Amino acid sequence: MKIKSLLVYAGLSVLLASCGIGKSLEKPAYIKIQSSVFQTYFDTEINKYLNQNLENEYLSALETELESSLKTYNIYIINAGTEPSGDEKIYVLDMKNMTFTETYEAQSVYMDSMATSPEYFEVVTCDIDISGDLYKFNSRGEQVKIKTISLNVDKGEKLSNSRTFWQIIFGNNKDNSEYTYKELDENVFYSLSEKAARHMAAKTSRTLYKDQ
Repeated sequence: MKIKSLLVYAGLSVLLASCGIGKSLEKPAYIKIQSSVFQTYFDTEINKYLNQNLENEYLSALETELESSLKTYNIYIINAGTEPSGDEKIYVLDMKNMTFTETYEAQSVYMDSMATSPEYFEVVTCDIDISGDLYKFNSRGEQVKIKTISLNVDKGEKLSNSRTFWQIIFGNNKDNSEYTYKELDENVFYSLSEKAARHMAAKTSRTLYKDQ
């Protein structure tokens, strides 16, 4: 029974970590965001949603959401208006890279049981990879790396023969012979940038919680 409980606890821990759930710190912590060698990359097979000309807007969405999300864990970014007032711990998050990827998978399906020829789709998946190094200061004031934080967030179009809510209500598509194709919101890379920031804040909070 104890082994089973440990396995359940371990499974929940992994699940919570993957869902981007952080830990609120008992004492406030302050963090400097820097990007000494930060680089952005664009890896596209198709340009349906990703706009490289909007790179600054994507990064701004990341920055704004990161600051907001860190505050929910009692972590504050050091800037002109936010400075530690006492002996609070100060950390550094050195952002390394951010990769925007847009790929597709070619699929052909018969959209319903009456179709005589297949329809062809390029089903798109959008994702962001981001990484950074988290540091603390030792007694000599030197930066010591605690952890490298890396994560991926993604969202994809859907081509599915699963019954929709309305098909269930009206009793349609019981044999799952009809397909539906759902595209993404045109601003999907904004929302993915914000999601990446929330996950980065959550991972950072869990690391700093252990260090306090």
